[in-house]
Amino acid sequence: MVRHEVREGKHTMKPNSIDLLIRVAQKYDNGLKFVQRLVSEGVDFVLVGGHAINVATGEVVLTDDADIVIGIQEYENKVKPLIAEIAPKAVNKGVKWLSEELDIDILHPEKDAKWVFADKYARDLNGTKVPCNEALACLKYLASASPQRRVPKRHKDVSAIAALVECPGFNVNKAVKLLKELEPNANIHRFKQLLLHPAKFLPDL
Repeated sequence: MVRHEVREGKHTMKPNSIDLLIRVAQKYDNGLKFVQRLVSEGVDFVLVGGHAINVATGEVVLTDDADIVIGIQEYENKVKPLIAEIAPKAVNKGVKWLSEELDIDILHPEKDAKWVFADKYARDLNGTKVPCNEALACLKYLASASPQRRVPKRHKDVSAIAALVECPGFNVNKAVKLLKELEPNANIHRFKQLLLHPAKFLPDL
């Protein structure tokens, strides 16, 4: 069953509703407002990260920024002009564009196989392309396993994976198969145990 909890930092919303997600979070998250603009302009991209999980699970958990996967040509032709229009003082630091008006990570499939994977398994949810829940779980698991990941964010990753597992139709075996495809050297056994018993990995779930 999809969770609809109300607690600090979390608000209820209708599952798969990008419009309601925008209304709840817009005063906190300029990156997400930029995503809404991309949708209205017909830009071809895939939403990943925390906001993608919000859309997929029906929860709103406020996150630091928005993350999108987009081809370099689409980025150069459509996204950079929008950034110049909306946030002319935005500073580009690697994948991140940051200013008072904008906080977004731009991720190119041409530069990282993870984002080819995200695009390959994307589906349309009310006009927004988002990876399937099993693929999102794989991406979150690899993020949580990064040595640079801080403990609070790892806990948040596990909580996000638990929310995905609770979604109707989530297939553990499919998720395991996808992780093997994405990262053959990942700890597959640990991932499967996390999917089956998330509370063991985060006691306060």
